[in-house]
Amino acid sequence: MDEDFARIDEIAGEIAAERRRQVTRWGRQDHPSIGPAGVDPFRPVAGRWKEINDARMETGAHSWDAILLEEVFEALVEVDPVRRRAELVQVAAVAAAEIEAIDRFGVLRRGPLVSPDELAANLERFTVLDVRYLMGGPPGREQHLAGHVPGAAYVDLDEDLADPSGEGGRHPLPDPVRFEAAMRRAGVRAGRPVVVYDDWQGRAAARAWWLLRHHGHDDVRVLDGGWTAWLQDGHPAEAGEPEVPSGDFTLSDTPCMPVVEADGVLAVDVLIDARAAERYAGETEPVDPVAGHIPGAVNVPTTDNLDEHGRFRSPARLRETYARVGADTSTSVAAYCGSGVTAAHDLLALEVAGIRAALYPGSWSGWITDPERPVERG
Repeated sequence: MDEDFARIDEIAGEIAAERRRQVTRWGRQDHPSIGPAGVDPFRPVAGRWKEINDARMETGAHSWDAILLEEVFEALVEVDPVRRRAELVQVAAVAAAEIEAIDRFGVLRRGPLVSPDELAANLERFTVLDVRYLMGGPPGREQHLAGHVPGAAYVDLDEDLADPSGEGGRHPLPDPVRFEAAMRRAGVRAGRPVVVYDDWQGRAAARAWWLLRHHGHDDVRVLDGGWTAWLQDGHPAEAGEPEVPSGDFTLSDTPCMPVVEADGVLAVDVLIDARAAERYAGETEPVDPVAGHIPGAVNVPTTDNLDEHGRFRSPARLRETYARVGADTSTSVAAYCGSGVTAAHDLLALEVAGIRAALYPGSWSGWITDPERPVERG
């Protein structure tokens, strides 16, 4: 018996130490549901975790104890008996983050994404923001009034998620005070998780996700597949202007997501350009007055983040995508696009893959405002 308890304490200690390392790296945000080799451990043992958690909570035991962690570890061993102990410990630490998320919100989470079915089953638990926007497309507010996820408040990208264009590019980050007021109007509260969606395969929603995380909200998720997926999966729509109670969202005193400015971009180890390949190469430039890319940048178009159904690829596939440009092992990673909006899509995909990266807010449109800055083509 003493040997069993010693083994439990040893494993729990290893898992707790790994969890502390993850928290140090990721801050307050829960670690995405991935393992060290890109494996998604959540799905094969999700039922087991829930079963363990429910049983422990029914007896009044706190879920954060050595016995629970040891049982989670054993469940992982059953699913993947050939994986090395060190890797299983890392995955078990991710499991601990998932269990923490279940305890807090009663919702099984997949890092920064939520599926239509998960949102529909827990709609009353979330503040939902409709961020539909398409450059040159129909106004998002009109689309919102015609039909939206029940209870969703509309957030305008140009008005609420960006400042007017200028030296900071076409979509500079919004004035923080104005952003805070917009989020309060939309009903965002500090202690309530937020889901954002659009009908642009997550590109505008990713901007809202990034800004809320940057300013201190610790649980923001993007609806995987957006409005299209919501309807395709058979969930209801609501028309008109919903009554949304005011929120209490307050800006964090310190930024919670990394940013790199123009004077530091060239020093980034892996600088990712999220635009289409032809724009990156300078073969065409339909929006900005100068074609090309920032010297040394590598190209990962936002389309590479999605499957044939317009939903995000698995953590393993995304990690493979970004490993091809060295983002998985680099000390510093940053992303930019044309105006700083769609770059957030790459940042979201990187987050799903377990890679933290910075945003260059000015992006290409801000870079070229100074003619002395170098430009590369090809």
